[in-house]
Order: sequence, then structure tokens, then C-alpha cells
Amino acid sequence: MVKPIPKLIFRIEPAYSFQQELKAPLFRENNILVGMIGCGLELEAIFLGKIAEYGKNLNIWLDCEGAHAIYVIGKRRSGKTYTLGVIAEGLVSNKWLKQGDQKQAILVLDTMNVFITSSYSVKEICKERSKEFEEFKKWSLEQEKLNIVFFYPKGSPSSPEGVSQEIAIRPADLDDKDWAALFNVDIYKDPIGQLISELYEKVALEGYKDLNGKYIQANQNYSLIDLLNCLDNCPEIQRSYQSDTIRAVKSRFKAIKRLPIFSEEGIDIKKIFSCGQLSILLLRDIDQNLRALLVGILIKKIMELRSISDRFERLCRVHRERFEHFKEIGDEKKANEAYQKYSEYKQKAQEGLPRGWIIIDEAHNYMPSRGITPSAEPLRKYVNEGRNLGLSIVVATQNPSALDPSIRRNADILIVHSISMRDDIFTAEGMVNTFIPDLFEFGRVKISTRVFEQLVRSLPIGYAVISNDMINRVLVAKIRPRITIHGGIEY
Repeated sequence: MVKPIPKLIFRIEPAYSFQQELKAPLFRENNILVGMIGCGLELEAIFLGKIAEYGKNLNIWLDCEGAHAIYVIGKRRSGKTYTLGVIAEGLVSNKWLKQGDQKQAILVLDTMNVFITSSYSVKEICKERSKEFEEFKKWSLEQEKLNIVFFYPKGSPSSPEGVSQEIAIRPADLDDKDWAALFNVDIYKDPIGQLISELYEKVALEGYKDLNGKYIQANQNYSLIDLLNCLDNCPEIQRSYQSDTIRAVKSRFKAIKRLPIFSEEGIDIKKIFSCGQLSILLLRDIDQNLRALLVGILIKKIMELRSISDRFERLCRVHRERFEHFKEIGDEKKANEAYQKYSEYKQKAQEGLPRGWIIIDEAHNYMPSRGITPSAEPLRKYVNEGRNLGLSIVVATQNPSALDPSIRRNADILIVHSISMRDDIFTAEGMVNTFIPDLFEFGRVKISTRVFEQLVRSLPIGYAVISNDMINRVLVAKIRPRITIHGGIEY
């Protein structure tokens, strides 16, 4: 159902001019849709901002019917984290900011805890004559109570405000590659990595004989104590590896055992990735390697459970259509059989997870272009395969050249805030998937050389160049104000 959209008739200043006319999908007069994929009967989109070009009074909406990989780039203080907040708010809004009734799960991986203020509205915090409040009114925004839950790693501080829940890592959720990545070793080249791999196989997959010849069965729900016992009591390991290597692995696992974030309880992913809920995972107060490990485990669990739901959702659609077809032609027996299948698969789909969005700030910490990190491979798989499961991702970085190339290849929507480093500008330009005009005007200046570079250098805070292959050229946008308090304070 399309909700009434206010008439936002005001001039965006400063504004840009391009000679080439903009052609983009329209869903209503003066409202363009970025990222349109499907042709569903109902519009599913969130309000992103307005065109910042002379002579155009166009609202910009971001499609959320399809699954997307969105790349947000910008230097410090350019507005990229603010844009992540705008997208997150829109996805859980029940007001006009979100068109359509479809509910999805949203998980924000908050590296620097800047989303910790999201439980408060601009309208209830900012003074009436403040700039924030005036912008709130100008854009016809409405106060609303969003369904936000904060999650924090066990052993780190909880959010002082709002609903918060503790999460921990269960050792048995890690395989040999996870442990090796946590310790920054290679399971093929490094003796420590080779020992970790064999240790995992014996404890979790194969079992082993101890020093007394007793067979210890494999246990997929293993604990850290099981790993340490195997190191001490497996003669095959003691024969195959030098004592220094065994000692090094043992000291690492003993150090891990002392960390409060590791627990036998682990993560209930259905609480974190829940339909219609904005989950914010506060990561600032733990070590970067542990952040990456936690993120990697979450991503793997989301992919695993979402694939269950997707499998049965696809079959549900088939059997619903069969039911309607047989009912229409009067074949009651086949219609009943089809409906029973539909009901059965609909129930089984509930065992997995809903469609959803992962939003990552400072994404180069989790998907670096080089080096070993526990989250890199799970995120690479999510980027490459997630859209087939109805999973979207939004990543933000101030250092695009340091981010894994897979996201650069797979991004279908690019949002570029101001950039000043030439290498980063070159990387961003290489990702643009539509036409870059030959010239533009900004103020009284006409630019016709190094157009993209000059364009992104000139962007004021909160402005962005947007690229999508369903639009005939890049466009310049003013991102809308937040409805919740932005926590990105600069010192």
C-alpha cells in the first residue's frame, strides 16, 4: 500500500547542473526509484533524499523489494555513517518514509558505537529553533518509536539506554579456519595453523586415542577444555609436532579461555536477525580480531538459516500457484494436495530466517583487500551469494582501495560522498555502473576536465553522487535528515 507522501517543495542549495537529462524509473510524479529490480505489484522502497540539481524537484527512493549490495564511500565527516543511519531508519519505519508493508530483519555492525544514540528522536531532543529541528520540520519528518534492540559482546559494557541484550561466542561454532584466522596463521603453511587444523579434526570430526589407548569420540559441540585435553593427551599430535608449536597453540587457547566473550551458550541468531527489528551490535569495546570473529560467525549463521527459509519459500510460491490453478479448473483433489504442500512448506520456512539487511560501518576492517581475518570469507560468500537468498548488504568505508574486490564487483548501487584522496577517487570511479557526464556546473563554475574527480571533491557534507545501472547517468543527491539522533560526534 502506497502511503501519502508529503509535498517537499523547497530548493536544495547549493545545486548542480548537467547538460544530459536525467532518466530514472518513476513510481509517482516527482518520485524516482533507485535500484529497481523486480516488477512487483506493491511498491517497496525507502525515502533517501532529494535531487540536488537545478530545476528538479525530485524525491529519491531506494528500492527494497529486490536484494542489493550497496557501497557507501566518503572521507571522514562527509556523511557516510549518517547515510547508513538514514537507510537503517527507513527500513524499520512505519511512516511514509517506507512505502510497502514488507518487513525485513536489519542488523547494523557498529564498529565505533556511533549508533548508540539511535533510540532517541530528533524531535524530542533538539531545541525548536535548532538547525536539526528546523530541518526535521522542513522535510516533513515525523517522530516515531522504532523497534531498536542493542546487542553487546559479553564482557563489554551494555548500552546505557534502550533495550539491550548480551551475546557470546560458542567455541563449537568455530571451525579450524576460524581459529586459524583469529590467531592470524595459515592452516596450510604455518606449523601452528597445521596443528590447529589437525586438533579440530580430531576433537570435532574424527575422534582420537589418548595416551592410555582409550578412544575419545568426536564431539561437534566441543569446548575449549576438549581442545586443551587433546593437546595434552593425543600421542599422535605429540609425535608429529615440536613441543614449541604445541606450547604456542596451548598458550593461545588458554588465553582465549580467559576471555568472557567465549561461552557455552553462544548466539541465538533469531533474536538478532528478527523481522521488523533494527538490531545494533556494539563492537567498539572488543579487540578487532574478536570483532571480526564475531561478525564471521553471525554471517555464517544468517546464511545457513536463511537458505532453509529460502528453499521452502520458493516451493511455497509454486504450490500456492498450483492450488489456485486447480481450484479455478475445479480439481478439488489436486487443489487440496497443493494446499497441504503449501501449508507444510510455509511452516518449515519459519524454521529459518527472514529476508534482511546487513549494514556495516568501517567495512574495510572486516573485508580487507589483503591479510587474514575471520570475517573475510563469510562476508565474501554473503556478498557473492546473499542476494540469491534475498539478503542485502550496505557497506561504508573511507578507504575503498583497502576493501575486498568482491564488494566492488558486486555492488549494484554506489553512494559516493566527498572524497579527497586521488587513489580513492580512482577506485570509486572504477565502480560507477552508469554514464558520467562530460561536464557539470556548480555555482558559476563549469567543469569539463577530470569531471568525476572534481564532482566528488566539490560535494558538501550530506551530499552524494549516486550510481545505478537503471539510471542513465550519475545524479547528485542531498541525503534527508535523520529522525533519530546521529551519534557521530567529531573531536
